[in-house]
Amino acid sequence: MNGQNFYCARFYVTYRCNSRCSYCNVWQNPAFKNVPELSAEDACLLVKQCREHGVRYIDFTGGEPTLYPHLAEVIEYAKKLGIKTEVTSNCIASASKRKMLEVAFAADKFNTSLDTLNSAAYRQIRGIDACENVKKTVAEIASVRAPKIMTVVTDGNINELDNMISYAQRHHALIYLSPMFPYMDKGGTYRISAYISDIVNRIFDAYTVVLLHFMEFFRTSSPSQLPPCSANRHTLTFAPDGSLVLPCYHAVSENVAWNKDLNAALDSAAFRRSALSSGTLETCRGCCVIPYFGISFNYQLNKYFLLQSFSEKLYHLKRDCLNPLLDILHPDRKHLLQELETMQEVVRSLACPPDMEAYRRNGASLYPVEKTPEGFATPLYKQPLPPEVYDRESRAADCWQLTLVPHHYFDKVCNGIFRPIASALSESGAEANSPAVGLLRDSMEFAVRWWRFYTATYFRLSRPYDTTLDSVWLSAFLRRMETLEYPDAARIAAEGKGYLPAADEKAKVA
Repeated sequence: MNGQNFYCARFYVTYRCNSRCSYCNVWQNPAFKNVPELSAEDACLLVKQCREHGVRYIDFTGGEPTLYPHLAEVIEYAKKLGIKTEVTSNCIASASKRKMLEVAFAADKFNTSLDTLNSAAYRQIRGIDACENVKKTVAEIASVRAPKIMTVVTDGNINELDNMISYAQRHHALIYLSPMFPYMDKGGTYRISAYISDIVNRIFDAYTVVLLHFMEFFRTSSPSQLPPCSANRHTLTFAPDGSLVLPCYHAVSENVAWNKDLNAALDSAAFRRSALSSGTLETCRGCCVIPYFGISFNYQLNKYFLLQSFSEKLYHLKRDCLNPLLDILHPDRKHLLQELETMQEVVRSLACPPDMEAYRRNGASLYPVEKTPEGFATPLYKQPLPPEVYDRESRAADCWQLTLVPHHYFDKVCNGIFRPIASALSESGAEANSPAVGLLRDSMEFAVRWWRFYTATYFRLSRPYDTTLDSVWLSAFLRRMETLEYPDAARIAAEGKGYLPAADEKAKVA
């Protein structure tokens, strides 16, 4: 196990909390009381050892993580090692607002958990009266950096969703929308799907973050389903005392002491046993805990990853180019949602062999491959991969590093075209009807159509999809792109046309 590389760690730096959320177990479970917390020196040592095992992202969590007095120092140390850091806080700051703000400004990602703007509703959800205090803290953070608001959509706040989005937009804050999953919903009633359409319908709004792969997982989940869990295979979980939490925080049954030696903890029989049984235990059935199953989507090329890559790239497009400009650009959101629904249907029809789940648990690569006289055949791609192409793709550590995926070319368009246009528009303005502004206005539709076209053209589908209209639209978009006076516009447009061999002829006919 010493040689294994992990992707991320969830470090519960403290189990203490200054909130009393009705759906959370951390303040109610006696097992989480009076757990010792690491000194700054020891916490940094643990972070260093995590990096030595490949960890490149740490989610510092709790409890209320900002109650841990050394958090800002540990975050700064992690960043020096090249580790991306994330913190989610209730922003109550009952102990020290200065300490909390230090953390907020140090972390790569700082999230504020806020489900309502109504003080009475907040008190009912959180068990304390702190809504106005939290809103003041969000305003302070927003004056220095753009915060990210985490909103769990429930029966109690579904009618407040538009107000929450408007609040985030006023503070130029991203707002991540998620349904309440069964771990939180103590009724265990699997009512998740009731909120999915309300959430997805906000995906093209300014500053919203909607992750379609999670929505798809929730949409199809059942109480008997085993999740694609990453616990102890790609994700490590640490208690405040540095011990490894097994099998995960949400179903903890044992801890492996750290003793300042992560190698020894990872070599323990208990950890090895837990890594082998990840996601297969009876207690795992029906699990919808995002931090654990979400990482797994990086390591298998399937519908979930394609929806994940679309969601992440749309989020980046909005964050880096569109959010402040959407009121000027006025994209047709109703039309976009109609196109999005068709795109999701195409991605859902991605062919998947019946033994893919077993392969995922035991396989080392991102998809099954069989060597044939024609090349390397897969159950996913329509055509066998030439040896040199398969050799390149097989070196990818995760699906994000693949090139035979829609996000590979989209990144080039986003970096070489959309970002320069948005930057120029923000700095000096531009005519509403200029070609560049027109491309930016259509950028979200380009994303939807590109994912749909690429999936239907290059992947095996269980249901056919006619790409003619997408080919015509994309070809016209690329011709508009190549006329721009940007250094890479013609080259990027020409590369895009290589994916659309018949698009120009179809466009002429149209």
